[in-house]
Amino acid sequence: MSTPFISARLLFLLPLFLLLLAAVVTARHRLGVMVGTAVIGCNLAGIVAYFNVNDILNVAYTTPNARIAAEIALHSQPADTVVWMDGLNFDDTVVQYFLPTSFRLRELTSAESVAAARAELDTANIRHVWFLRSVHDTSAGHLFGQLESQMMAAWPDHTLHSYVELSPTHLAVIPILTLLRHQDRSQPPYMYQMWEFRRSIPNASDGGATTPTSGMSD
Repeated sequence: MSTPFISARLLFLLPLFLLLLAAVVTARHRLGVMVGTAVIGCNLAGIVAYFNVNDILNVAYTTPNARIAAEIALHSQPADTVVWMDGLNFDDTVVQYFLPTSFRLRELTSAESVAAARAELDTANIRHVWFLRSVHDTSAGHLFGQLESQMMAAWPDHTLHSYVELSPTHLAVIPILTLLRHQDRSQPPYMYQMWEFRRSIPNASDGGATTPTSGMSD
């Protein structure tokens, strides 16, 4: 859990809170009943929001991993494709579970892993790169943002896929929760993004001319 003061961090306070609530209800009578009813109402509203997948603050639980994997498999071929993943914000085993086993997946967590991934582009004849990351760059020195900019300049044929649209509640709360994590205050309307980068494949039949790889265009 990279964000302080969220439910998982404060779960140890729940028994004390329930005891306090019970004490208020029994000691203050009418006021206690009103407070207890209000708290129960808030909890019921939270339960409804949870099952409707609405305003869940930990949006990682709503990441459409199966849809992301299907997007990759539909628009690229394992032989010339590599999938880069923001290892600081994603569990690569989940996406890998939905991906065909023949796809190469590289978890990026440090400058060394990024350098190795960049070097592989020239040694492994890669023509299709997918870069799945959080829109909030939590890497040291905004490493992922720099990698994204470098790839956009070097591979001009690219498409952006966005996932998990943020609600007004998210846009209001997330800047507060991320104050201690990084200095980025921008709030894009989506939580996750996946860049699809493509470059041309030489065509031997026409003397070295190139043809575009499969996939969607901008």
